[in-house]
Amino acid sequence: MKPVCLFICAQVPNEHATQAGQKTAYAYLKDLLSRYDVDVLLLVKKEDKKGIESIRDLPVRKIEVVPFTFLARGLAVLTHLFSVPPRYATRLSTTGFQQIQRHLADQDYKRVHFEFAQVGAYLPYLHMSAEKTFSVHDVILQR
Repeated sequence: MKPVCLFICAQVPNEHATQAGQKTAYAYLKDLLSRYDVDVLLLVKKEDKKGIESIRDLPVRKIEVVPFTFLARGLAVLTHLFSVPPRYATRLSTTGFQQIQRHLADQDYKRVHFEFAQVGAYLPYLHMSAEKTFSVHDVILQR
């Protein structure tokens, strides 16, 4: 039996997407699946929820979606205006935090992977013993 990984992503991974970040996320998820049993937690825009079909055929253990409406993303930015840059605050919410915490409590993950800077904003608030990895697609943030 393979170790278990939690893959937290701010966009739906898709090998046919027009954006390179979604293609990269899909390729990385497939790579993780060769070494781990993977649970996927998507913290995505409500309108992107329909794109989940792109990963349904992958052999992941489970897929959970936390949709963020335009209003919720705006409130998240205002709530964290002075502590988190607006671009990265769009996925911060109590619901998202609770879902991550629930996953961490329910399963002993060997690895937790954060895909995209928006979900990486949760890192300072999480205390876990699992190995953590974080993929950043934003070239400006990589400097």
